[in-house]
Amino acid sequence: MKFDQVSVEKATGTMSVLGQILTAIGIIGVLLGAFSLVMGLITEFREIANDGPLYGIEGVILGGTMLFWGLALAAGGATLYALRSIAVNCAKMADAKDQS
Repeated sequence: MKFDQVSVEKATGTMSVLGQILTAIGIIGVLLGAFSLVMGLITEFREIANDGPLYGIEGVILGGTMLFWGLALAAGGATLYALRSIAVNCAKMADAKDQS
């Protein structure tokens, strides 16, 4: 198997796509989690009585959990994208060294 720049880019192309998808899902999770966290805090401090699952301390816990998992997904996507960039750059440096 050849490990030149072109073959490494082709072999790791799915890492880039998966990294972008995970990052996008993570950002959406962060935004929804932050919104849920703020709404839970507002309803808890305003003492709005409601038996819904997204009000009060339950909303704060749910929002914080969603925020944490969104950050984890975004970090995982960024890690995959970084690993692909490292592999391509290493192959590029190896090609440059072989040509000199």
